[in-house]
Amino acid sequence: ADYVLYDTNGKPLAVIEAKRTCKDVETGAKQAKIYAEALKDKFGIMPVIFYTNGYQIYMVDGVGGPARRVFGYYSLKELHSLIVRRKLGAIEDTRVNQEISDRYFIQNACTAVCTAYSGFMRKALNVMATGTGKTYASAFAVREMLSSRLLRKKKVLFLSHREMINSQAEASYHIVMGGAFKTAQLSGNCQDLSMIKFSPR
Repeated sequence: ADYVLYDTNGKPLAVIEAKRTCKDVETGAKQAKIYAEALKDKFGIMPVIFYTNGYQIYMVDGVGGPARRVFGYYSLKELHSLIVRRKLGAIEDTRVNQEISDRYFIQNACTAVCTAYSGFMRKALNVMATGTGKTYASAFAVREMLSSRLLRKKKVLFLSHREMINSQAEASYHIVMGGAFKTAQLSGNCQDLSMIKFSPR
């Protein structure tokens, strides 16, 4: 590999395959994978893969997802987080509090989102009609994900097009969270450590 990024204990965290700017960025993908697998055989850990042509950078995180474009190389802390996440278990408890909502499709929506993230998907989309409980569905899914080892300590940003909707959503989240996670309207206060923020677009 052109570059190997090592941990403080001497184990490789990432490989970087760099091609000339006149080359297609994908030309380095196969070569980078070969280098990464050789390092895995030697050290017992699969490093994160980066390949670039100087204009574009792609990353393969090693959890089975496709390569995705990134806009810089990861820090030591970020590389640690990616590698540790591979070993974390799935989100097991996706039960919805029936006293808050007994609609079966809200349970299905929560389970589907948690299953997607347990499989290391980076996106999930639920499409629901007006008045069917989209906010509650999102709140239940967020609660289970933040409670799991998989996404613990992550932060959540709830976006809507009106401040009134944000206020209503925050009230719904309070009901679902039961005080487990602090919520707040987004402001310029850098000292606000709330896990869940609400903001108009």
